Amino acid sequence: CLFTMENMDISFEMPEESAFRSDEMSLVQFMIPREACSATVEALGELECVQFIDSDANSQVNAFARPFSKQIRMCDDLLRKTRMFRKRSEQLGLVINDDAITLQAAFQDRTLDDLQADMAAVEGDLRNLAVRNEVMSKTYRELIEHQFLLKNLLNLMENSGSVESLRSVVSEETPLIEEGGTAASDGKTLRNIAGVIDTDKLDSLIRLNFRVSRGNALLRYSEPHQFPERPSAYHKPEDEKAEDGAGSVAFIIFFSGAVLQDKLSKLVATLGGRKYRVPDSGGSTRMVEELRQSLEDHLSVMQAAERTEAALLRPYADALPGIERRVRQELAVFHTMNRFNYGVSSQAAVAEAWVPTSRLKPD
Repeated sequence: CLFTMENMDISFEMPEESAFRSDEMSLVQFMIPREACSATVEALGELECVQFIDSDANSQVNAFARPFSKQIRMCDDLLRKTRMFRKRSEQLGLVINDDAITLQAAFQDRTLDDLQADMAAVEGDLRNLAVRNEVMSKTYRELIEHQFLLKNLLNLMENSGSVESLRSVVSEETPLIEEGGTAASDGKTLRNIAGVIDTDKLDSLIRLNFRVSRGNALLRYSEPHQFPERPSAYHKPEDEKAEDGAGSVAFIIFFSGAVLQDKLSKLVATLGGRKYRVPDSGGSTRMVEELRQSLEDHLSVMQAAERTEAALLRPYADALPGIERRVRQELAVFHTMNRFNYGVSSQAAVAEAWVPTSRLKPD
């Protein structure tokens, strides 16, 4: 065969089979019994020489009205569940052997409906555990931040000076004047707001604290700190790393007056700061010990939940590659069978396909 490109003095001999020239093809029709459609399509797919085309009878039928649209949705849902199981298994450190694509014996006899029911039950349990884990993780983070605040409270107080010097900052000589012209500070009671805020919001807190209090509030803050990730039941301590982000700082604001306390509380909440209770005097050591005990309790509960998740996922972790392969294969079969014409006979389906002519000849 000689192939010549137009308007170019280049020519070369092209082999009989190449990417530019296919085999001679023939359009054929199959009459397949309905109960044998799935097995027939699967067997022809193994030959890798049949390209089914959509029947003319299906030209006006949309994808949702095809005979196997329900099964296709079920396969899509199973693939979504396998992706969820895979992601969570990797997070828990379970080993998934992607080379083991052969379906394990425990799953070989299960139909797609059985897999759907079993995996739906496991997914429900995982979601319930995830909701509880989210609440526990939030509480754990709050305890960590509270502990960090209390450990830095002594340094913040020392940097602020004595109580008398603090009172001089918020004394009656520089009272907070409300809009009506009435002094809101009584000059006697020294109040404070303590908490933790993200480092990137610290500059805004410093600036707005001065504006809101008109210079009548004293702000002290610690060095930025990067909190470590929560320890996992399946990760070694040396493998743990710090959370992403710019870190957080502990802060305490000294002021006087109930009106100013309300304004500063709203300011801290607006900037995303988390307020925590601090002892009045001498109780920080006892509170730190209580927080440490609460952290240990929360950590043990969350790690027990992780072990429960791992027990649910472990039977599927080894079988996931085989399940995914089987579901994708069934999905391809259902998509192919949706191209058949089922209106000719109630007992058989008519399929049209392109087949290499050479494969039609008997050996």
